[in-house]
Amino acid sequence: MIKLSELVEWDQLFFAYPGLENIDVTIDPNYRAEGSYIKEVASIQLGLGGFVERDLSEKDTVSTLIHEMQHAIDTIDGNPGGFSTSS
Repeated sequence: MIKLSELVEWDQLFFAYPGLENIDVTIDPNYRAEGSYIKEVASIQLGLGGFVERDLSEKDTVSTLIHEMQHAIDTIDGNPGGFSTSS
């Protein structure tokens, strides 16, 4: 587990959202999803298993990390969590 600030250099974002830089990021080769944000423990989990299975690129990994960071920002802002439009 590492801190988000060890993966991302984005001083303006961390200034705007204090505490974001201290979010724990876990990279788990066995986690089958691409990523998730767990707001109860302020943690991002990236699942390399999901990327390997789907033959996704490094760009996809970065995109997923940014997507999960947005969930963390939404939590800091007090916005509702993510949802699916499919029923």
